[in-house]
Amino acid sequence: MNNQMKSIPVRVSITRLSDSKTVEFEQELYQDLPDYDGIYIWEDGNYSCDCNRALFFARAASEDEPNETCGHRQYKVNWIKNSMGEVLCSESA
Repeated sequence: MNNQMKSIPVRVSITRLSDSKTVEFEQELYQDLPDYDGIYIWEDGNYSCDCNRALFFARAASEDEPNETCGHRQYKVNWIKNSMGEVLCSESA
């Protein structure tokens, strides 16, 4: 079995729900298992928590990084698209 990790470039769109500001940025999805598409980290893994989403958002918006924003209600992933524009993941508010 080949367990080499590969990455695919994606574009991510996140909205901060408090002011409806949306940013987009480039990211890599890492796929290290044959049945793992890399989306888990955004849906249920570390990137599903606002503490990480706030950092991605602040960096993409050229804002100061927040000190503490842990939770699951302040940011929404509108979509994650691969390089061909195919939506790999999206969330409702």
